Amino acid sequence: MMKKSLILGASGAILLLSGCVGTLPPVQNPNAVAVSASPAAMKAAITRAADLRQWRIVEEKPGLVRLAYPGTAKAEHFEMIADVEYTKKGYSVEYVSSRGLNAGPCQDNPKQTCVHRNVNKWLQNLSSDILRGIR
Repeated sequence: MMKKSLILGASGAILLLSGCVGTLPPVQNPNAVAVSASPAAMKAAITRAADLRQWRIVEEKPGLVRLAYPGTAKAEHFEMIADVEYTKKGYSVEYVSSRGLNAGPCQDNPKQTCVHRNVNKWLQNLSSDILRGIR
């Protein structure tokens, strides 16, 4: 009886874990935002949004800010990199890579990247905060 319970419990755990792997969502970059602002104002809004959500600026070039999340000690365990490209006509936020967030090819479409469910929320929050900072 004890062996049967142990086997059933182990089987259930394996099924549960394998089910979790299959439920990772694909990366969904937020839609590009068309908004008119000077490049300096755009960059300032990106920087403010990054500070607000505790992103860390990794690299800055004209028209591009590369960010890492989180910008805190939690980055020791996991980290996501995103690019924010901007012009005077708008900006876009795009997932670049991650570590510790189960990123990998999606089961349904191996050309697409699936990742931890919070990644899409973090990208969308960043994009929304940038837009609020411009308006």
